[in-house]
Parts: sequence; C-alpha cells; structure tokens
Amino acid sequence: MKTLVAGFGNIFRSDDGLGPAVLRLLAGEDLGPGVRARDFGTAGMHLALEMLDGYDRIVIVDAIARDDPPGTAFAIEITGEQPGAAAADPHDMHIGALFALYQKLREQSGITTAPQVFVVGCVPENVGDGMDLSEPVRAALPSCVQLVRKLVTQTPIATGASS
Repeated sequence: MKTLVAGFGNIFRSDDGLGPAVLRLLAGEDLGPGVRARDFGTAGMHLALEMLDGYDRIVIVDAIARDDPPGTAFAIEITGEQPGAAAADPHDMHIGALFALYQKLREQSGITTAPQVFVVGCVPENVGDGMDLSEPVRAALPSCVQLVRKLVTQTPIATGASS
C-alpha cells in the first residue's frame, strides 16, 4: 500500500505549525513499507500535485478550527466534495483551498481512482504571529502522532474514522 503522510501549515503562525511539528516528531521513524512522510509547510500547490501520485492512502496533518476546545485532536476521513471549499489562493492555502485545488487537478488530469484521504487535526488556540505552539496544542502532539501511526498501519480502514 502506497501512503503519504503530509504535514501542512505555517510555522510562523503559532498553532498553524501543527502539521510541521508532528512531522518533526515522526522524522526518522519507520512508518512501514510504502509510507512516505513529508512536511509540505504552506506549499499547498506542491501537496495537491503530490496527492495525484498514485497513493492508496493520504494522511494530512493540520490545525483545523472546529467547535471543540483548543488542543482537541481528531482524525476524520475526507470523502467527496468538501462543502465550503474555497478557490485555491497561493497566498492563503488553507485545507479547504487545498482540497478544492486537488479535486480540480484530479478532474483535469483524468485520474479516476481516488485514495482514502484522512486529516489528523487539532483545534488551535492561537494562529497569530509566533513560532511556538500554544500549550493545549503542544500537549496534543503525542495524540496526533498516535493517530497518524494508527492510520498508516491499519489495513483496511473502515470509512468514517474519527477520534
């Protein structure tokens, strides 16, 4: 099984640096055969293009705001069109724009098969200027790492995974 683990986020925007932080913790770990782990930072265009490279499973790690307390770690499966996915802006490449760009590139390329896509996320407390993660997000790093490990080692994964 060919798997991509992708860190996504801006290390200069405090908790938005979650994806790169998790990838640093995973650096040097053997995640199993066929697993590629890479920090894409804010390079959403590069990540969208990489997602077209015949992966069976993609796990994206990113800070994502939702109605949970800061530091809440979760894993969700992304299926079909993403509601509210905005047009891609290279100067503001958030997760919704990433998926919109990926879907557009996939349609244009004629690729008909789609990988299972998961997001390992954590609710941020602060996405303002700064290079340090907030305490709740820093405390959630081990949970995020554990979720990534779980997703890359489970075969097959039932749809609707959440934690």
